[in-house]
Amino acid sequence: NSKDIVTKKSEQPLLLTDFKSGAMHEGKVIFAVVDSYGQMWRSYEHDEEAQATANDLRDVDIVRIENSRAFHRFGCFVWDNLILTGPPGETSDIAVISIKFLLYGSYNALFQFKVNFRQCIAGEVVDKNEVAGLNAQIKCKTCGSDISDDKSREARYSRKYILDNTSTECKTCPSEAYCWGGNMIGPRSSYWRHSVMSDNFEECPNHSACEGVDPFVTNQDLKGECATGYTGNLCATCASGYQEVVRYYCSKCKSDAVSAVILVVIVIGVGGLLFLVVRSALSQGSGSDVTVYSRIFMNHIQFIMLLGLYAVQWSDETGEMIRFFETVGTITERILAIDCFLETGGDMPVFYQKLIIVALMPIVIVVCARVIWWGIEKSGRTTRDAAHEGFLTTITICLFMAYSDVSRKMFSVFGCQKIGDGNYYLVTAMELQCGTAQHITYALSVGLPGIILWTIGLPFVGLKTILKNKDILAHPTTRKTYGYLYMGLRSSKYFWESIVVYRKIIFMSISLFLGFFGVVVQILVAI
Repeated sequence: NSKDIVTKKSEQPLLLTDFKSGAMHEGKVIFAVVDSYGQMWRSYEHDEEAQATANDLRDVDIVRIENSRAFHRFGCFVWDNLILTGPPGETSDIAVISIKFLLYGSYNALFQFKVNFRQCIAGEVVDKNEVAGLNAQIKCKTCGSDISDDKSREARYSRKYILDNTSTECKTCPSEAYCWGGNMIGPRSSYWRHSVMSDNFEECPNHSACEGVDPFVTNQDLKGECATGYTGNLCATCASGYQEVVRYYCSKCKSDAVSAVILVVIVIGVGGLLFLVVRSALSQGSGSDVTVYSRIFMNHIQFIMLLGLYAVQWSDETGEMIRFFETVGTITERILAIDCFLETGGDMPVFYQKLIIVALMPIVIVVCARVIWWGIEKSGRTTRDAAHEGFLTTITICLFMAYSDVSRKMFSVFGCQKIGDGNYYLVTAMELQCGTAQHITYALSVGLPGIILWTIGLPFVGLKTILKNKDILAHPTTRKTYGYLYMGLRSSKYFWESIVVYRKIIFMSISLFLGFFGVVVQILVAI
């Protein structure tokens, strides 16, 4: 076959290149003895033997030859299953002598050849075995080669492995991966790794987004595949043509017309809800059950949403509940579900585009409320004082409902997570690396001012207003304009809503800034 080697003594010394130390030569070595007249020496004794040995005495201790005897067959010596073990990266001389010639006192070699032992490659370990009285015999051993194909399916896909070529021990296959032996290793479903040279497998925040590898397919990307619509680190980024509906969950974009209709419906629905709450506050006073229960309900939803910021392994049911409340409670995110309309692939990623829009949202709320009530006043449907009360009531309720979403977005630009390549990426936008010039620019010019003005500033202004009017909190005008912040509380605890708000800030801060210490530390501090 193509691996057979045929040689005669008169030829130049044969060189076997890229020979794997400790491996069996694929094929046969066939040679013959030729006398000075060019006639091939023949022997009709089938037990005639030739044996290989290291040619240089210094090589005896470092080169090992197994199945070293070649048997004479019809004028040729045929050498099957030759195994050579030698120092990887070096070349050794091998001599072939005749056993029968040795009996006659002849030590001349029938022929010589050189063997170039290649370096161990990825997937092989340097295996040193002590041979009696000799130095260490060095082999390149393929990890996982000791598992036969008749083993159980799990055993065949959980062989030992190694990714480099310098180690002396194979590694046990991680439970998050499939291992075929050598350096063939890939993530199971729900897991991801940064590159094919990494054995650090990380759990994806959305299990369904990470498809991993197929254990029955050998020709595939062993880094792992993301499900349709997902891409990037941990498969946590929506691909082009998809938008994020809940954090780490994507859906395919509709046509521009359909997306516009959905956006209009959402805006109308949210506007209708706000209209009912504001109208209830103005017509019945902010002590009405609708006003009190809506504030309690919003606080409840926002705290459940904050649980989603912690990387706890929730049960499937709890995780579904948190995602449901995120969908219901993120009013600002629902209004700004405009990923399909924003430009992708440009100089400004979608995350930073939405960061700027959310940072401007409180201003937009104030301007829209002012315009609406100015229009109502000019239409003659209400007095100037009543319009002013309605304006204050509207921005109080709207800013309260949008507060948690705006704060989360401002904090999110500072929340980073270390992943497989050793770099840090934004938790809420895994495709964006932290610490880059672009990230620092938006964090300091948008995120930090947003936290100071809105996250810290709004509760402070609210508390200051309540303290300023603490002696007239029961007055009808005060109840209408600011009652949403204190009605339903004990008269001596009128400030308690500000404490609840600042607890939310602390809760968000712990989830973002203590993420480096692990989820256990986060939970203990939060409790």
